[in-house]
Amino acid sequence: MLKSIWIWILTNVFKVQTQTTQKEIEDNSKYAKAYQNIDDINFNAIFSNKLANYTISDSNINIEGDNKRAELLNMTGQSMWKKAKKIVSMAFGYGGVVIVPYVKGGKIYYNLVPQDRLTIDETDGELITGATILAERKVISGKIDEKVYLRWTNYQIVNGNMVITQQFSDEKGNKLNYVPDFWKDIQEVRTITNVDRVLFGYIKSPINNRKANDKYGVPITYGCDATIRD
Repeated sequence: MLKSIWIWILTNVFKVQTQTTQKEIEDNSKYAKAYQNIDDINFNAIFSNKLANYTISDSNINIEGDNKRAELLNMTGQSMWKKAKKIVSMAFGYGGVVIVPYVKGGKIYYNLVPQDRLTIDETDGELITGATILAERKVISGKIDEKVYLRWTNYQIVNGNMVITQQFSDEKGNKLNYVPDFWKDIQEVRTITNVDRVLFGYIKSPINNRKANDKYGVPITYGCDATIRD
């Protein structure tokens, strides 16, 4: 359902044009569905986990410095490294994963977002300068039915500044004219100066997608469907 409302959200809620095509949205949705499948032998997940083990076993993270900034980044990096295997496995399996940082109570946290919840709206060479992410999905159960709320985050470079805008909708993409209580602490519009790219990390699978455009990554088993069936 979400793949059918992406373009609607971008053009009618955020008023932006995107470089991501409907075909790319549908492909990313297909990759995500295949990776999440637990009803059969999932070679994508098996290979992704195995390769993530190899990758993380031979790697480490270390931020050098003796100031408060380095101390904070090192603490955040070590916290993220505890989930490094999961992050790498997701990148292999989905084709790409986004690490979205946020600040709460003076501390840095992050969310992991599969690439099927990301549209790349604008680029400058290899740099992503505009993007939209489906940041959160909340399901609230009532006495009779349940309601689904979506939080969308848009990133745009405007005159060398990064403008981060939050918008809220229902599951059909209809914009809400209020902020749900559970998201009231989130700043709706924030500007960060002297920025030349979006402020999140996008890790792509290294697999060749056999296309000239490599805006999005592809899963570790891309192009191996016939081999897997055999």
